[in-house]
Amino acid sequence: MAELRPDPDFDAAVVAQLGAKRLAGLIVKEAWRNAGVAQALRLAVASLQSEDMLAEALADECRMLRRADRFYDYREASLLVAALERIVESICADLLPRSPRRAAELLAGVIRLDAYAIEHSDDHDGEIAEIIENCVLAFGRAWAAIADRDVGERAAEILALLTTDAYNMRGGLIGSCREILGVEGLDMLEQLAQSALRAKPNADYTNPLVRAVPAIAAARAVLFKPKR
Repeated sequence: MAELRPDPDFDAAVVAQLGAKRLAGLIVKEAWRNAGVAQALRLAVASLQSEDMLAEALADECRMLRRADRFYDYREASLLVAALERIVESICADLLPRSPRRAAELLAGVIRLDAYAIEHSDDHDGEIAEIIENCVLAFGRAWAAIADRDVGERAAEILALLTTDAYNMRGGLIGSCREILGVEGLDMLEQLAQSALRAKPNADYTNPLVRAVPAIAAARAVLFKPKR
């Protein structure tokens, strides 16, 4: 999405001269008529709270998007894209440093919104896919920051995300979590995928697990490749 350039008169140093009280009043007033500003303000305020309250606020934002159950046409699709971006940015900037596990859980939730976002918007620019790809990378970073990682748990979580990858936007999960899973975790993931596929003998390449199996092999090959 093209970056909006503010008026040059809106330099941060100049705006700061308004003072906290006046600036807060302007922001709150604008939040009443601008859903994007309202969401940004809700998340900024939530970031001042405990990690549990912040995580709940972020989960609420995801639930509100889904509950809205509206279609965003080509003129409105950017509103959905921006809402998702603000959620992901807050998870990564505000929650991940404090609670990587909660951040990983919420990022997985955003990833699972991909089908809803695609089916409820005219995203002709492919910005939804870009957000999900960034979310997948952030998911890997969050996992890497969790000290007490259980490889089996991770493999099962990735399998669950891959199984429902209806729009082929989650394939990067294997690469982003490759180092965390290691050879043992990749072996587990492959066994889980193969077991699931045995229940569907006629599955073709439209099945996300069929696509995942060679990706797992490629990830394992990277781990075995000697480092120079």
